[in-house]
Amino acid sequence: MISTHFTIVEMMREQHQELEQIKLSPKEVEFAKRLETSIDDVISFNGKYKKYCVVLVDIVGSTKVTATLLKSQVCKYYGTFLNSMAVIATEHGAEVVKNIGDSLLFYFPDIGEGSKTDFKKPLECGRTMIKYSPIINEKLRKEGLPSVKYRISADYGDVMLAMSINSLAPDIFGPTVNLCTKINRIAKPGGMVIGNDLYYRVKHFTEYQFKLAEGYSSGLKVKYPVYAIDEKGEGYSFAKKPVSVMTALGGISSAISSLQF
Repeated sequence: MISTHFTIVEMMREQHQELEQIKLSPKEVEFAKRLETSIDDVISFNGKYKKYCVVLVDIVGSTKVTATLLKSQVCKYYGTFLNSMAVIATEHGAEVVKNIGDSLLFYFPDIGEGSKTDFKKPLECGRTMIKYSPIINEKLRKEGLPSVKYRISADYGDVMLAMSINSLAPDIFGPTVNLCTKINRIAKPGGMVIGNDLYYRVKHFTEYQFKLAEGYSSGLKVKYPVYAIDEKGEGYSFAKKPVSVMTALGGISSAISSLQF
């Protein structure tokens, strides 16, 4: 115990010496004192975790696609995609949190508290987002913009809500959010993947097909399993008879088509 205490004291002394060697202006010194004593609560955490299903939809290769566009075109390109995804997400009962660059983050607050079939909501939401791509790309085409490809990831687990003084809507943090973001790259363009914690709760649904995609390495000894949903599109059949895309997709298509930026 004495040895451990001695080590901690030595570490603190070394850190203090390092700080003394840093040359700071009077303004920087004042700011450093604020960090040492108290930090303004720009973001307020309640310290409580809840079980939510978190979903991220992300554009594939947007940096290259938008490199040749005018600024006004870039705004319309991202605006069309993000707002279309937000329309679909809210239609399925999700709470939209924010856009992170060219991706949209949202969650389903009621899943897990009611019927087990509620876990179908994020899967159906992802299915709809994928199937509505022809409508979104048709809208982009009419505006003289390139088509968009995107992929979706989802997982279920502990999420912490936080409020920012600059926003009326809560933000979400925690391991589930981090994992959902990390595994997104595993999904193929036009595809959806889910983490193992969500898979465990939806694997019994016979209308979906799941395939182990790969494991995500988070630095631990055991990789976190990630599953692709219906890679061949069989479980996500949208209509049994050949019909037009607009007819098959129904009411939300008109909401997407009417979006103005």
